[in-house]
Amino acid sequence: KNLIKIKELNNKINNITTTDELTGIHNRKFLLERLDSEMSRARRYHSQVSCILFDLDFFKVINDMYGYEWGDVLLKKIAEMLSALARKEDVVTRYGDEEFMVILPDTSEENAFIFAERFRRDVEKMSFIPSGEDEKHPVKISGGVSAFPCMNNPDENANSIIRYAEHALYKDLLIFKAPPECPAQKQDRAVHTAAVFQAGQLLVVGIDRGAPEPV
Repeated sequence: KNLIKIKELNNKINNITTTDELTGIHNRKFLLERLDSEMSRARRYHSQVSCILFDLDFFKVINDMYGYEWGDVLLKKIAEMLSALARKEDVVTRYGDEEFMVILPDTSEENAFIFAERFRRDVEKMSFIPSGEDEKHPVKISGGVSAFPCMNNPDENANSIIRYAEHALYKDLLIFKAPPECPAQKQDRAVHTAAVFQAGQLLVVGIDRGAPEPV
């Protein structure tokens, strides 16, 4: 009985140390452990594992306008939506303050891209109406996709794959949060991103949002 109690206690401690307190999903510590494990599995079975890093656009604005309480409400809602979209074998984690990362075992980069784009559209359709407001506050999300194996590098590890996703996310932010230009230039940038990805010339990509509407 004592051994069973000790095991139960250890499991509780492990759950506490690997769970994000606010959202109830896994935290960054669990992410690193699980990604290492999935990469070892991918090496063994010659399969792929993909990662998607999501970042809530202009999250600070929401905190400033409506308070941190409503920022927390939004974070929990995003975690809930992401968990609902993920498969049982996928791993949903909170990576940073307003950043979420998903590990997709046995998933190509192209299919991870499809998952990311679907979630991006779901987020933009969501109804986020803070207390006292008559209309929903628009919510948008950016993302970066990476996959293992990525490059012919035996030294690739979990931090490498995460870094690739971070670079892809940064590319996405550069494209879609840059100062406005003329419509034609903005459209060219978006189309170029899609064309490069479709041609398979980039192993790490920013999520394409399609050509922006003319302004």
